[in-house]
Amino acid sequence: ENINDLDISEILEMNPNDQVDALDNLRMTLRARNRERAAGRSHDPAQFSQQQIAGFLSATALNNRIRSARGELNDTLSKGQRRIASDPFRGFRFQKDSNIPS
Repeated sequence: ENINDLDISEILEMNPNDQVDALDNLRMTLRARNRERAAGRSHDPAQFSQQQIAGFLSATALNNRIRSARGELNDTLSKGQRRIASDPFRGFRFQKDSNIPS
């Protein structure tokens, strides 16, 4: 299974604590796979370096997908609203009450 094929948006629909755990597990799994692949190529410095670069690019791609999915989630809220940490689908907005003197 390719970690980069996973649907990150499903993870971001979880509550914040579960999100952190799931994303940490994804990153640890990717890191372990990259380490295992690099160790298998340790006999050839060129292949080892290529695997290190490939692992770095894979981790960067995953982080970019997470960042992008979080941005899309935040964009679903109206402009000027802020997300409530315990419920990513709810937001709040501060409004100035025109009836209260400044």
